[in-house]
Amino acid sequence: MSVICPVCNKLVCAEHFSIWWNRKKFDWSYSGKLTENCSRYFDKWWNAKKFNWQESWTLARYCSAQFDKWWDTNKYNWKFGSLELAAFCNEYFDRWWDADKFNWEHSYTLAKYCHKYFDKWWNEDKYDWQNASWTLAQYCHDHFNMWWNPERFNSSHLRELEEYCAEYKDKWIELKLYTTLQE
Repeated sequence: MSVICPVCNKLVCAEHFSIWWNRKKFDWSYSGKLTENCSRYFDKWWNAKKFNWQESWTLARYCSAQFDKWWDTNKYNWKFGSLELAAFCNEYFDRWWDADKFNWEHSYTLAKYCHKYFDKWWNEDKYDWQNASWTLAQYCHDHFNMWWNPERFNSSHLRELEEYCAEYKDKWIELKLYTTLQE
């Protein structure tokens, strides 16, 4: 199977792509490496039927410009690729967003990269408050009144409230006082 460049002996080499690439002989278990190293040749190698969809997060990361060519909501690896969709394909948010498929363990990426779609993705019950409260304060402060919940906000992220949500101090100061008294 063709994955090693005969010129430089590198795995899935982009520099000599035209020399080693053979669609019929390529070992598609290396789809992720192909995507990572040879994204500029996407139109030459793309094959949705042979692509290893377990590695589909690499498409979001390295081939976001070709999103319309590779996107398949049913084949995409949502468990390991939700982060990459939010970070690298946010301009296509309306085409890929599915609250039931998205891996909410990576909900911080929604706040960080998809804050302009806040009204579409926000779900207080699915958001990772414990680990990602800070991203709401830092990136979604314009929507403070929609997400603020002193019983869910992680008090170890108070610094972000002070820095990014000062105008709402009257709403979060009680949490800060309570936390300070507990220490």
